[in-house]
Amino acid sequence: MNRRSSTLIGVALLAAGYAFPASGATLATYTFPGADPAGDTNAPTATNLTFTAFSRVNVSAVSVSELFESASWTTAGTQNPGEYVQFTVTPATNFTLSLTTLSFDVQRSVDKRTGGEKDGPLNSEVRIFTGVSLTLVDSQNFSPVGAWQNVVVNFSNFTSMDGETVTIRLYGWSSGHQNGWLALDNVRLEGSLSPVPEPSPTVLVSCGFLVFFVRCALRRR
Repeated sequence: MNRRSSTLIGVALLAAGYAFPASGATLATYTFPGADPAGDTNAPTATNLTFTAFSRVNVSAVSVSELFESASWTTAGTQNPGEYVQFTVTPATNFTLSLTTLSFDVQRSVDKRTGGEKDGPLNSEVRIFTGVSLTLVDSQNFSPVGAWQNVVVNFSNFTSMDGETVTIRLYGWSSGHQNGWLALDNVRLEGSLSPVPEPSPTVLVSCGFLVFFVRCALRRR
């Protein structure tokens, strides 16, 4: 297809009312309100989006109010892909989800010398997957510290297909002790939700004209 034909298709789609996703807005925020376990099982709600509560895989819960805190991270110097915390978000059928930013507050424990609190993970990574096959689409490493810090993951041109689930996982490793923990709060997901456009009479007519134009051009050649 030549440049002129491509331009005509674009004009036809715009004329038919096809719109590009709007700039990112807050889709939902996890705040983990109340005492455990109710705070840990909290999941935000949003129109045409389904969020799951945070869950843990091969790490243990730490009982603390208003936070999502987990221990038993590997003490090895390399990531254990089988240890993580995660949540999922799924757009409703006939909607696509475009993500722009994931942000959260995070803190690791530090060795108090006396008592049971030990160093938490020195290294962490966020990974974003799509679909039931868990296709990796984005990731970002960061280094937790002993004070609250805000981590921001910026997505680049990421869009989930119609009704496709997005899974977000956080990993931790290089923990000083099995009792070392990571705490999360104010997990915010930003982006936009767009209805899947249905073919309109304008689009069908435009496509018909385009087919006619291309056939005429080929005949002239």
